[in-house]
Amino acid sequence: MRRDAAPLKLQDVLQRLKNVRPGKSGILPERERSQISGQVIRTPKELGMVMAALGKKRFWQTALGLLQAFPLQVDLIVCNVGISACEGSSAWQPAVQILQDMRMAAMQCDEVTMNTLISACGRAQRWDLSLQILNDSCDLGPSTYTYNSAIGACERSGQWRWAVELLMRVGLQADVITYSSAINACNVGSQWLASVQLFQQMSLEGVVPNVVSHSSALNALAIGSSWQSALHHLLDMRAPNLVTYNIVLRSLASGARWQLASWLLAALEEDGFRPKADTYAAFLAACDAAAAWAVALWLLSTLPRQVAADRFVLSAAIGACEKARRWAEAVELLREGLERSADLDEITYTKVISACEKGRQWSSALAVFRAMQSRGLNADVVSCATMLTACEKCLKWDWALHLLAEAQDAHLGLDVMAYTAAASACAMASQWEWALVIFSRIRSGALQPDTYLFNAAAAACEVARQWPKALTIVDEMQGQGCRPNWVTLGLAVRSCARGALWQLAMAYLRPEASAVPDASAYASGVEACSLDGHTLEAGLLMVALAQKGGDSLRLLARAS
Repeated sequence: MRRDAAPLKLQDVLQRLKNVRPGKSGILPERERSQISGQVIRTPKELGMVMAALGKKRFWQTALGLLQAFPLQVDLIVCNVGISACEGSSAWQPAVQILQDMRMAAMQCDEVTMNTLISACGRAQRWDLSLQILNDSCDLGPSTYTYNSAIGACERSGQWRWAVELLMRVGLQADVITYSSAINACNVGSQWLASVQLFQQMSLEGVVPNVVSHSSALNALAIGSSWQSALHHLLDMRAPNLVTYNIVLRSLASGARWQLASWLLAALEEDGFRPKADTYAAFLAACDAAAAWAVALWLLSTLPRQVAADRFVLSAAIGACEKARRWAEAVELLREGLERSADLDEITYTKVISACEKGRQWSSALAVFRAMQSRGLNADVVSCATMLTACEKCLKWDWALHLLAEAQDAHLGLDVMAYTAAASACAMASQWEWALVIFSRIRSGALQPDTYLFNAAAAACEVARQWPKALTIVDEMQGQGCRPNWVTLGLAVRSCARGALWQLAMAYLRPEASAVPDASAYASGVEACSLDGHTLEAGLLMVALAQKGGDSLRLLARAS
């Protein structure tokens, strides 16, 4: 009776393990763990079955504990099951330890051992160890499957060169999995041309592509923004699926081809596929790139009930409104998303802030910015810089200083453009002292001022009639190797006009200047020469101003 009961106990344990939820710690709960005993496990086969069941539920630590608890039942198959349990949880170090223990016990490894160990290291981004194990398995005569495991390890880490090298080693034994993994490795490494070449080579070698390899090739074309080739590739496929349609839809966003995306959306429905949320998000990405806000809003209003407008769908639609400067629609989409309890992220909020900034709706931008923070989303560099640009456009210099202080307290690594927006807001509001404070902080810090920041500081001084300081900043700019632009020359010449420095003004307007002065710069030069009584030079500049065309006649009348 006892001998007949043992299999039942084993089956009971396996059934209970099947019903247990997958673990995060790798350790089976004590209640279930106490039921695994010597009465359940009496043979290597039974040990392997229990360890395999534990591995499927990611209880790899408990599985390895059985190797220590039942040493007499350990054989090659059990060790392979133990490595497989580690592989499923990316626990590469215990897996390598099993191999070392096998060698210490003079236990012969087989191809399954090496394949599983290579995959375990690959899942943990240890592609270097995977290659080392591959080299160690040369005595076993690595098969195509072994090479595929190693190429998969390179794929996960973006080691595309090694993936291609291994593919060349396989040679004529390469199968569709070999090529697909190598193509994906090139995609991860942003080597889309190499991916396309590998796909073409696969066809030349007589390897028939499957849906996975087609998807990998389409992803490569999408990475390379080659939407025309991606569309032709899809049309040449015998049996495309929804994944391949979605990839091509995303590629159309690179060309802002929302009309083609609309046709493709209808085509996949005609082929019997039911679009999902990511399908609509891909279509809306094309609308986003083309600023087709009306089409985006129409699609949202016609979404099937079973498709929830997730954050990707809403973000793409909001992006279309943002590019079209439809700030009110962007704010409304954000409100609807919050009412639906959509899991919106910082990127979505930043797009709404940017839409408000483009529409010069500073108060709405600030309200969205604060709403983002109130929901536990931290302001990042992009959102803070966008808010500073909104302050600049609406002359909210005090808020620009306040937001700048918040960003510094949060240790955000703002770039020079963000500081330039804050300095420009102070400059346009005649707060030249604060603009110089920001400028001085940048000069004394790790960031290098660029042309735009120099221009903002010089403009602050020029507007406040602090022309000596403005000219000093322009000189410093040239001394630090920043290339002046037409804005710089205009600021410099206007400062010269305020100080009646006609000779310096003429120097800035010389034909060999680093930038081409605009008409207002010539008008300021005329003013500088006229104030000092140099009518000949003023006349020459008036001739140059008249040749500018456009508003030059109005400026010429003002200068004369």
